[in-house]
Amino acid sequence: MTTTPTTSDPTPSGCQLPDIPLPPGAVYADLWSGTNSDRPYRVINGITRGVEGNSDIQVWAQAIQYADGSLDQGALDRPSVQVEAGCEALSARQARELAAALIIAAGELDGWATR
Repeated sequence: MTTTPTTSDPTPSGCQLPDIPLPPGAVYADLWSGTNSDRPYRVINGITRGVEGNSDIQVWAQAIQYADGSLDQGALDRPSVQVEAGCEALSARQARELAAALIIAAGELDGWATR
């Protein structure tokens, strides 16, 4: 989905950055990058989820959002589920919890895909 952006106050360099809402479920947006180009972008993230009893595992959805509200669909930067994990064994319960976190993050990506 492409939106008509409003703009923020100009940056010190005179660039006006778009005021684009985050996709549903996204909770974090990095600062805009590429502001001197014709296609400013920012990294957006969904909720970071973990596995109880194992603080080394984190799962979140991540994408690159452009100033028109669209998401990068390129091979390298397409919306994706990110997993950060140490090399530890999981109990059956922890494995199920990890699977649930992955499914939730995948669902967030499905919601973003309509953008």
